[in-house]
Order: sequence, then C-alpha cells, then structure tokens
Amino acid sequence: MKNIFFSLILLLCWSYGSAQNVSVAQAVENIGEGYNMAYRVFVPHTTTKMLQDSWIKFLKDNKSKVKSSKTGINGRYTVIPALGQDTISVFSRLNQQAEGIQLVVGFLRNGVFISTETAAKDATYIEQILHDFAQKAAQDGLNAKTFSAQEEIKDAKKEQASLAKNTTYLLKENDRMRAQIIVNDTAVSKNNARIEVLKTLIETKNASIDSLKSKSTELR
Repeated sequence: MKNIFFSLILLLCWSYGSAQNVSVAQAVENIGEGYNMAYRVFVPHTTTKMLQDSWIKFLKDNKSKVKSSKTGINGRYTVIPALGQDTISVFSRLNQQAEGIQLVVGFLRNGVFISTETAAKDATYIEQILHDFAQKAAQDGLNAKTFSAQEEIKDAKKEQASLAKNTTYLLKENDRMRAQIIVNDTAVSKNNARIEVLKTLIETKNASIDSLKSKSTELR
C-alpha cells in the first residue's frame, strides 16, 4: 500500500515539478506535399489521443473539413477569424517526444504557407493561437493525470479499508479459535480422565463377572 501512494506522489511531483513548458517555433518541415514553413508546437503532460482529439475539435470549431489518417490530420476550408475570412488549408501531424507531444502544423492560404516571412502579422496571431491551444491542452493533460491519481488513491483507500476490515475479522477469528482450542483441550483432558475411569470400571466388572461365573459353577 505504501508503494502505491509513493508512486502516486512521484507521479504528481514529476508532472507538476518538471521543467516542461509549452513552446511554439517556426521551422521548415516536410508537410503539405513538400518542405514548407510550419510551426512546431510542444505540448507537455498530454497524450497523443488527447491532443489529437483537442486538435480536431479546434479545427472543426473553425469550420474545417477534417480528414485524419496515419500520416496526419488535414483540414480544408478552415476559417480562423483572427486571420480574416479567407479559407485556409491546414496540414498537421503529431510526433511523440520524451516529455510530451509535438504538433507540427502548416497553414496554407492562397497558395502560400503563412510565416513571419510571408505574413508577419498573421504569423504572430497564429503563434499566439497555437500557444493558447497548447496551454489549454497541457492543462487538460495535467487535470487528467490529477483525476487519474485521485481515482487511484480512492481505489487504494477502498482496498485498504477492505483489507483492514478483513484483518480485524481474521484476528477475531484467531482469538475465537484460540479460546475454542482451550475449551477443546479441557474437554480432551476430561474425556481422557473419564476414559481411564471407565477402563478401570470395565476391568473391575469383567473380573466380577468371572468371579460370579466361577461361583455359579460351584453351585452345581
């Protein structure tokens, strides 16, 4: 039981205490059918499944027609209000890393990938949007870990209470059996003593019977 709580404490300390921060950086990536400017977004504390679901929801909330595959998550006809009403094609994939998940995403508008070089103001908006998205996703991951740890503690406490109850029952049973052993030993001693008395009685009576038979013979 101590090992369970110790492991949970380590998990929470590692989750909250590790130097894991959200980061967003532009870089050239093989995305959108070629090497293009994209954004690398690091999200700590989350899982691939959680981040994938959050990212798809983000795209759909921005009117995107989403298509997911093993190679990535692409969204067509995306409209991000901060960038205007032009539709954007979004190309993205998730990369597992040691301490979190990396989202690589490119935004194609009117045949050009949005970056600091092609649209500085919009690139700044995108970085902020991605940073806010990643912050929420990381917090959701922490919340999920906290909830999971709390559920494990709840289950551990439930098991602990059950084991304590069973231990109390077994101890009472041991006391009852020890008391019964004393009663049984006393009964065994009395039985053995009585057996010896009856043995003597039987021997005496047999001797008496033999004597009486002998006297009966003499009467003839």
